[in-house]
Amino acid sequence: MRALDDETRQLMRALDDETRQLMRDLDDETRHLMRDLNDETRHLMRVLHEDIIARLTIIQEGRQQPLRRSDKATRKARPKR
Repeated sequence: MRALDDETRQLMRALDDETRQLMRDLDDETRHLMRDLNDETRHLMRVLHEDIIARLTIIQEGRQQPLRRSDKATRKARPKR
């Protein structure tokens, strides 16, 4: 009976070690995937930021230019919504 208990304990320890190793491997894999996704998200956020800055610059430049006569006439002729 005692030999069976020792064998069961050894089996449990082996399974415990195997489970811990699997958890470490999964943790490493998850961290790697998250790092890759964070890098991709960071890249897309930079692209979006640059696009917004470019659009705001264009809008700002348009506001700084004085209206030409043809622009004034066009603006007055447009019906308001």
